[in-house]
Amino acid sequence: MYKEFADIQSAEKLHLPRPELIGGKPEIVKVEATPEQRAYVRKLAARAQLISTGVVDPHIDNLLVITSEARLVGLGNQAVAALYSQREDGELPEGFMEDEPGKIDACVDRVWQYYNETAEQKGVQIIFSDIAVNAENGNFSVILKFCFGVAISQKMICVDFRDKSLAQTSNTFSAQRYTFIS
Repeated sequence: MYKEFADIQSAEKLHLPRPELIGGKPEIVKVEATPEQRAYVRKLAARAQLISTGVVDPHIDNLLVITSEARLVGLGNQAVAALYSQREDGELPEGFMEDEPGKIDACVDRVWQYYNETAEQKGVQIIFSDIAVNAENGNFSVILKFCFGVAISQKMICVDFRDKSLAQTSNTFSAQRYTFIS
């Protein structure tokens, strides 16, 4: 139905320029889930079952909260540990390895590798994350993970999650091309 009233234009139709990908296709970096992450996902599934059967009031726990937590699990154990620290009891499950490397660690390692390989060109790495950006109130932060993971100064990271329009995002990228944003 959407296609009946929307004018959908693909990048190919519009002949938009796209940078060449190294190897010609996206690179998939697989990171195995830790035993702690698998156990946490099982707990999330059990919570979802209780909600869907009406045992738990959606004002107390709901599928949106569970989905948000599941997305954080994908980042790694540190994100899960940050979730636990915000809970009333605040205790991690027995045997939980907080500093077990995860997907975000693999990303930090890869970006740091590219950063060092292209330092002579002074290129810009653009990384998109729609979760774990804000480090307020003890939340896990992807940005801080980059800073502490490879000793990048926060001054070298442009964080712009305030963009409200495509024009503002375009301005941010333009500024990255021509100046240093601190």
